[in-house]
Amino acid sequence: MTYRHHGLTSMALFTVAVFVGLAITARHSWLATAGYVAINIVAALGIAYTYCGKCACRTRHCSHFVIGKMADWLPQRPPGPYTRGDYAGMLLSAVAVFVYPLPWLWAAPVWLAAYTGIFLIATLDILLAVCPRCKNTRCPAARWPARKRE
Repeated sequence: MTYRHHGLTSMALFTVAVFVGLAITARHSWLATAGYVAINIVAALGIAYTYCGKCACRTRHCSHFVIGKMADWLPQRPPGPYTRGDYAGMLLSAVAVFVYPLPWLWAAPVWLAAYTGIFLIATLDILLAVCPRCKNTRCPAARWPARKRE
């Protein structure tokens, strides 16, 4: 499996986790579900702009493909070193997506386990299979060229 397959797999896993969160919030409130949809849209755009927008690989070599294309649609940022603001934007967006449905998931332990497990597997897939093969030399998670890209 190549790093691009891992990138697409991790995005698919995150999508499944989000749908689990949406299904659980929908059982309680349509307003909570609408809030989670809004958070996911803002978070995806936030990650694409603050972190992926600075990646030199976002056009042709983005292993996540979809989020790289999103970064291309947003206002262009020159590739360069990441700032604390870039890290904060990415981290805040990711945490918001993960944390928002937790109050409703606590009431359904099986779904809570599935949700956190899927998020964990997707995150590990990114950190262990995608990032080490990325060409973005400024990203702290990438160890290029320490490992040869597949």
